[in-house]
Amino acid sequence: MQNKTNTVSLKATSLNFSTLFLYSIFLRRILKKINVDYSFIFLPKIKNKITVLKSPHVNKKAREQFEFIKHSFLLRIHFTDINTFHLFLIKNKPKIVDLTLFYN
Repeated sequence: MQNKTNTVSLKATSLNFSTLFLYSIFLRRILKKINVDYSFIFLPKIKNKITVLKSPHVNKKAREQFEFIKHSFLLRIHFTDINTFHLFLIKNKPKIVDLTLFYN
C-alpha cells in the first residue's frame, strides 16, 4: 500500500526581518529532525511609503516620510500527516509573524 503525500504551503509575513529569519531557521531544524521533505523560498519585499505633513496649517513643504517593509517567505511541506505539525506551528508561532496555510 502506497502512502499518499500531501503538499501544504505555509506563507509567513512580518515587518521585522530578524524575527522572521529566526522563525525560518526554527522551522528548518524541526523539519530536518522529523525527516520531512520541504522547499523554502524567501519572497520579495513589499515596501509601502507614507508621507505626512509635519505642520498642516502653515508649512506645506515640511513633510515626513515613513517606510514600512513587509518581509515574507513561502514554505512547501510534503508529508503524509499534517495534524500534529499544524498544531505545533500554531502553538510555537511568534506574535509578530502572520501565518497562512494553503492545502493542495
